[in-house]
Amino acid sequence: MAKKRSGWQRPPAKGAHAAARRRPAARAPAKNHARARAEPVKDAGNYGSRPDVVVVGIGASAGGLQALREFFRNVVDDSGLAYVVVVHLSPEHESHLAGLLQPHSRMQVLQVAESTQLKPNCVYVIPPNANLSAIDTHLRLSALERPGVRAPIDHFFRTLGVE
Repeated sequence: MAKKRSGWQRPPAKGAHAAARRRPAARAPAKNHARARAEPVKDAGNYGSRPDVVVVGIGASAGGLQALREFFRNVVDDSGLAYVVVVHLSPEHESHLAGLLQPHSRMQVLQVAESTQLKPNCVYVIPPNANLSAIDTHLRLSALERPGVRAPIDHFFRTLGVE
């Protein structure tokens, strides 16, 4: 009586013979194949140019303070990046976010109070009751779009995406 074979097969035997079976066959070099050549891009626009400063936008809810502290505790302080922190803040209360983050970062942490030029290795924090826009190399404050409706994180990322 023939033994029924299952889908399982014994692994190949160990030793030189098994190793030789697994080794791929050597191929002869192909002939008459064109070689790839790098060509300069004719109209690259400004894609190759570096911006003055690279902006890292961070959006968080008011409950994200611990995550922000942990993030800035572990971030490299001389990366050349500018960090902009936009959180949902109560418009009725003064913000202490810059002071709460400063002990956890070796970079300078500033609350934006007026049009501010972005500098590398700095952290910028949104003030309450305002929208923050990234325009060219500056951060600009503006009034909330509609009273009672606050979406400062969405507003900031829309302006950052345009740049």
